[in-house]
Amino acid sequence: MVFIGRRFSFSLIISLMIFLVFAPYSSFIYVQSNQTNFTVSANSNSTWVEIIPAVSPVGRFHHMIGYDTSNNISILVGGSNGPGLNDTWKFNSETGEWTELSPNPTPVLSRSAIAYDQVNQRIVTFGGLREDSEGSEYLSNETWVYYYQNSSWNQIYPINSPSARYFHDMVYDSYNQKLITFGGRALKSGGGLEYSSQLWIYDIASNNWSQIFTDVEPPRRYFHSMVFDSKRNQVFLFGGENPEAEQKFLLDTWIYSLHNNSWKELPTIISPPGRSNFDMTYDKTNDVVVLFGGYDSYQGKNYDDTWIYSFEKNTWAELEFDNKPVQRGIDRGLVYDSNSNKTILFGGINQSGYLDDTWLLQIKDIQIILTENTNKTNMNLTIGIFVLLIFYYLAKRKKREEIS
Repeated sequence: MVFIGRRFSFSLIISLMIFLVFAPYSSFIYVQSNQTNFTVSANSNSTWVEIIPAVSPVGRFHHMIGYDTSNNISILVGGSNGPGLNDTWKFNSETGEWTELSPNPTPVLSRSAIAYDQVNQRIVTFGGLREDSEGSEYLSNETWVYYYQNSSWNQIYPINSPSARYFHDMVYDSYNQKLITFGGRALKSGGGLEYSSQLWIYDIASNNWSQIFTDVEPPRRYFHSMVFDSKRNQVFLFGGENPEAEQKFLLDTWIYSLHNNSWKELPTIISPPGRSNFDMTYDKTNDVVVLFGGYDSYQGKNYDDTWIYSFEKNTWAELEFDNKPVQRGIDRGLVYDSNSNKTILFGGINQSGYLDDTWLLQIKDIQIILTENTNKTNMNLTIGIFVLLIFYYLAKRKKREEIS
């Protein structure tokens, strides 16, 4: 009996010592998905530069900007500054010039989603608010295309379409040559509106929208943003809002693979604060997602922060600037120009009104630094030493009792 007791005490002490030695390393592995155990900082030579063109679109909100990769220009469509706007503009980042285009007919579009169809070299919009011939707004499930070569808007008529919706988002999957839209404030089949978690894919060849079902999906939302990660051939989604949910603003980051037909939530180290009316774009030169601006309707606060998501580090990081755009909600006012390797920002809204400024973001020399917070490890070590001393004391007392 004496031998077993000693062996037990000795084994326990050894086990505790092993735990204390290796606890810091096991903690390091664990905190990859724990937002409280890392401090993230970013260094870069990135700059925001405001462009002052001779002519520019009027200030607006709920507009859309898409990038025409065939002609190396950005196309701005519609929006609102009280009434709906039916103008179409192009922006050349090399000259810094805006030029108004005069397509006929021009759909009045706001709160819609936009993407560029590289196969047919056309801008595609889906859903949003439109105006009828009498000027009355209606919620749309229409699909419109814009051809820059002949400056024409045309409505196309898919075999099937999602229900009418707005504040959704849409991307072009350049690998599979399909359009993908998710979420939004959508019309229900029985009437009324709902916050949606529907995933729809538009097959360009067959001119047909199809709803796609997955085993796991992001929660319902609108005011979120999506980009297509062309390096990994996946959709990247962040945030948004659902006023009916317990957590109104969503801080989650998801990827969707059409090849596997699967959503996967990414356990990022940190995330930007919750917000709506922000926008994102994918900077393929630096292989990062860029996020700017947004609005917190519960605090009545607009944002002027710039965040990047690094696929290499699996984290968001905020970039600091001496000179930057003022705080605003921008909705769909951000786009990446692959010709100049710059992100373009136009317009938005804040407390001063509708904005008509143009900014270019150049991201260079990014260095993201992850610093492990050691407070938790140190606390574990202190507690472990205390427990070890107690067991050591008990083992010695037991030994003395057995001897006596």
